[in-house]
Amino acid sequence: MSVAYLSCTVPSGYTYTSVTNTTTCSTSGFAPLYDVVQPRTGLWACTVPRGFTYTATSSTIVCSTSGLSTSYLLRAI
Repeated sequence: MSVAYLSCTVPSGYTYTSVTNTTTCSTSGFAPLYDVVQPRTGLWACTVPRGFTYTATSSTIVCSTSGLSTSYLLRAI
């Protein structure tokens, strides 16, 4: 089971499952705050990290702060 945490950036090798605008990550206005997780097979994620592919996609509003975007069902390569 992977542990999720909130971060202003998404580290290499990780992905995120949602993003919101916040003033926490910026001193001058809004900036994205990501719900960061370690990728794993079966996870719906907003990006496809290295070492993974995807088996399905879905339109969603949780992966972008500015409208509709794509979520990916991950599978390890």
